[in-house]
Amino acid sequence: MSEIVDILKELSSPSYNEKKYIGVDRAINEAAVGGLVDSFEEFGEILAGVIVLVQKYLLKARNPVEGGREFYLDAAFRVLTRKLGPNGEKAAMEISRTGKNDGIYGVIKLVAYGYAEMLFENESKSRVGIIWEQLSNDDKFATMDEYLQEFGHLWPDELTENGAARLKVNFPKTLQLHLENIRKLSKSLDR
Repeated sequence: MSEIVDILKELSSPSYNEKKYIGVDRAINEAAVGGLVDSFEEFGEILAGVIVLVQKYLLKARNPVEGGREFYLDAAFRVLTRKLGPNGEKAAMEISRTGKNDGIYGVIKLVAYGYAEMLFENESKSRVGIIWEQLSNDDKFATMDEYLQEFGHLWPDELTENGAARLKVNFPKTLQLHLENIRKLSKSLDR
């Protein structure tokens, strides 16, 4: 069995999805604060701390980067923009200030799960991409055939007819779409 198909199976497994969020739950529990957050400075400290904790539990990062508060805060703001739109940090600050939608705890959860999602998305794309680039042409064709045998039923018939030429012509894009679909399905099943 090819490494790529093995990775895709691993990333699709319920145990993988369950395992990846255990660390996120730990980070949320450790970061949890109560009450309302009134200052943007305090808000930033909490969010930067959430990113540090997610890295601690998911990436096994021992110590935060010295002077890296801006890096961590930027990562949190990217998540908020992705989840809440262009002014995500302002919307999240308002939630934290008013206590609506679970207040700061809800924002902590949103940032922790969103950042974990970004980390796993990057990891899966990197793992598959690196392996694909290292394969010989013969191995690439064999991997395509094996992929279609294992996962071809997940694609619409019009893409798999005629030897699945439409999927094979740009197979790295096919793999990327497969990973995105795994992420979307996983997300819909998550908390």
